[in-house]
Amino acid sequence: MPPQSTQDSNYEPSPSQARSYYRDQYQYRSDTAGTYHSSSSSSGHNSYESLPDASSVETSRRQETIESVRRRYNIPDGIPVNLNAIPDPPLGQKPSEKHAKLVHLAIAGSPNLRLSLREIYHAIEERFPYYKNLTDKKWQGSIRHMLSLKAEFISTPRPITEPGQGQYWSLNMNMTGDKRVRKR
Repeated sequence: MPPQSTQDSNYEPSPSQARSYYRDQYQYRSDTAGTYHSSSSSSGHNSYESLPDASSVETSRRQETIESVRRRYNIPDGIPVNLNAIPDPPLGQKPSEKHAKLVHLAIAGSPNLRLSLREIYHAIEERFPYYKNLTDKKWQGSIRHMLSLKAEFISTPRPITEPGQGQYWSLNMNMTGDKRVRKR
């Protein structure tokens, strides 16, 4: 859906919102494969528009997200944006980075820019043995709380076709502010 105020240039709909918006605004015609007939077009009855290829949109979104994480954490060009961008802490010591940075880099380093909660824990434990060797797992509760608190982390349901439990977490680096809007 388009934003309430069209002056908000930072607004970017979620992929599901964009799909439902285009599905409502455009009627698919099989005789014009790859194009959509606009029912709201002002240019006439037989106007057709091509929608961008889904793979190019996804590639563009991936590059934007990775570049946003790179800028936020000052990661130089040429260094992959993942947990390996963080220098090794002294053996047996906790990394000095905040949990938010660890989660950002874990998700940005994943192939699909999304990880389940269990996969986030696993990525952090594999990169930093300090977390793997802890007997209490309070750090996992902190990460769980942070994911649900910060608006820049988006939860998406797991597709029915994929086995496993839980939802996926992805990044929305366009979010401003530190917290989600509370439902009242």
